[in-house]
Parts: sequence; structure tokens; C-alpha cells
Amino acid sequence: MLTTFLYSEHQYKTQFGIWGWPKNFRKSDMVKAVKLCKGRAAAGKVRTQVKIHGKQVDGQKLRRAIKDEMRAVTKTLALDPSSITAGIGRVLPFTNNL
Repeated sequence: MLTTFLYSEHQYKTQFGIWGWPKNFRKSDMVKAVKLCKGRAAAGKVRTQVKIHGKQVDGQKLRRAIKDEMRAVTKTLALDPSSITAGIGRVLPFTNNL
């Protein structure tokens, strides 16, 4: 028997919540996944498949998480002038401060 499949977005979201299928991963889970990928890359292992709660993480999401982490580090360095000075007291050349 052929039935028409008419469900709304709200019904899908409700059912996915009941099944325990989150749309996005928690930030803490992504931080752990990035740490795992970096560790495997340092060990010379090129390909890494990461699963969070049984769901495979897309490589693009991992790359985005790594870029976000790098942006946060760069922003922290830019905001704290004491962290970018060399041991001799001069500012490193990639800043605008003299």
C-alpha cells in the first residue's frame, strides 16, 4: 500500500529528539575529537574517522572546529600583548605595535 509522506519539520525534530539523534555535536565533544585528530596526525596517521555517540563526524565539521580553535588562539594572542613579546622585550614583527 502506497501512502503519502506528509510530515512537518516540527514532527521530524520531535521524533529525532525521541530517538536521540542530535543535529549538532556538543562543543566539548568536538574539542575531544580535534584533540584526537591532532594526536593521530602527530603520530603520522593521515586518515582518522571520528565517531561521537555512535555517529560519524563529517571531515568538514572537524576542519571547521580546528579552524575555530586556531582563530581563538590567534585572538587570544592579539588581545594579550605580553604573550607576543620576545624574551628580550621586543614585539614580534607580525603585530602593529612598535
